[in-house]
Amino acid sequence: MIVPAKRKYVDAYLLAQGNVKPGETFSVDSGLGGSWTVAYIKHDGDRLLFRRAERDDWPEQDFWFANESDAAKHIYTLVPENPNYYGTGKDRTR
Repeated sequence: MIVPAKRKYVDAYLLAQGNVKPGETFSVDSGLGGSWTVAYIKHDGDRLLFRRAERDDWPEQDFWFANESDAAKHIYTLVPENPNYYGTGKDRTR
């Protein structure tokens, strides 16, 4: 199901080593008008590695960022545009 969503960029502090956990997932632009889901893998010095898993016809891909500030410009979470949407396929009021 496709849900209209907006980007909420992640703060660099949340991407600091020790604050982000291996396997934690985020989104990055796909360059195709949508986004890819990527998982945090590790810090390598100042650099951060995120990985998109292989899926259908798309091979696994690594995304490297120079540091937390650089990653924070590209890494985001998707937030439903409708604040009453809970992901059940229906809009509900609180």
